[in-house]
Amino acid sequence: VIALGLSLKELKLLTMLAYNSNYIGSEGAQALAPAMKELQSLTVLIIDHTNIDSKAAEFLAPAIKDLKSLTDLYINSNNLGDEGTIAIASAIKELKSLTKLFIHWNNITTPGGKALAQALKDIKSLKEISVIYGNKMDEDTEQLFKSLCNQVAQ
Repeated sequence: VIALGLSLKELKLLTMLAYNSNYIGSEGAQALAPAMKELQSLTVLIIDHTNIDSKAAEFLAPAIKDLKSLTDLYINSNNLGDEGTIAIASAIKELKSLTKLFIHWNNITTPGGKALAQALKDIKSLKEISVIYGNKMDEDTEQLFKSLCNQVAQ
């Protein structure tokens, strides 16, 4: 991952980064985050199945926040938990061009789900959201996402 971080600094015009099913973890996220901030042309980020936990999410969130061209974010099947989801939510709310968010199977419970729903509610560009599967939110929070999905579908 450290080598990838170093390489990314040279790829400023990269539009898609798919690093799924590889180990990132906290140390990798710390190495990757500074390079990701430079990818201002990035529109698609796929980091599924990469062992991103709450600490890793805290490293990645500021970098994701700076990706103003990002339209698609896939961060499924990690272990964000609520703390990591809250960190990612704080970044996502700044992404006004985001059209797709897939963040299921991340051990998100009600606090993380509510923070994420709050972050997404003002992003008018959203077209697809996948959150509920594999997460453990209460009915009210799941209803928030169902409402968001209905708004997105219109």
